[in-house]
Amino acid sequence: MPHPLLELLPVGTDVDADGTLRIGGCRVDDLAREFGTPAIIVDEAALRARAQEYRTALTSRRPNGRVVFASKAFPATAVQRVMVEEGIGLDVAGGGEILSALRAGVDPALLVMHGNAKTTEELRIAVDAGVGLVVVDNADDVDRLERLVPDGRAQDVLVRLIPEVESSTHPHVQTGQVGSKFGLTAPAAKALITRIEASPQLRMRGVHAHVGSQIMDPAELAAAVAPLAALGTFPVYDLGGGLGARYTYDEHPTSVDDYVEALLAAAAEHLPAEAEIIIEPGR
Repeated sequence: MPHPLLELLPVGTDVDADGTLRIGGCRVDDLAREFGTPAIIVDEAALRARAQEYRTALTSRRPNGRVVFASKAFPATAVQRVMVEEGIGLDVAGGGEILSALRAGVDPALLVMHGNAKTTEELRIAVDAGVGLVVVDNADDVDRLERLVPDGRAQDVLVRLIPEVESSTHPHVQTGQVGSKFGLTAPAAKALITRIEASPQLRMRGVHAHVGSQIMDPAELAAAVAPLAALGTFPVYDLGGGLGARYTYDEHPTSVDDYVEALLAAAAEHLPAEAEIIIEPGR
């Protein structure tokens, strides 16, 4: 009879008859003796399989879709390198994650920079490195980018919207509700979009929203699509991440396939067929 813990543990994990945890075929007591403790153990095969699960689910249905790994979920150079090898881009929050990705040899064009409190130095790092997309949360981001981007260049940006979607996750990890500190209200977002479109230093590429983290119901995540569509027609719509993982027996997250189906059904209803759809899973 399988050990009950296996319901909660990742693929590639097992429990031996003596109760010892085995990860990727390796007993954790053997790993502890070899490497010491504390230690973080990552099953590379399982990590690659999860990356491909997301990538296949999206691109098989929408070939111009793009999966971007939320680096904050595991900001390690080795993990960033694995993701890019699997055809996954990187969501980087702050200068440290940008520099880590660059050390991993990641093409900066594959990076999407986030953060509602970016420092000027972090924005300078992003501009100098050639980060593919910078998500702007406020007019201050735009002011500083316009000063930092050299003449003759234009930085591609997305504008972050507060979608005003209430989610059933813990209040501390809700990000899309009314009054959120992440992003802009619809009127403010529209005004900033107009400003960016007139800027020689910036190129308006699209819009972004994020509802929250550890969300089990894909309908809550898909609810952000219509508010994004109301901002206008753009080449890129970044729908964020937030799909939950099963940490307790009473949690039942949807499958990756069902999550992507829900997002793309909303996209088919509200967004241009030719637009690039980005998702940003971290689990």
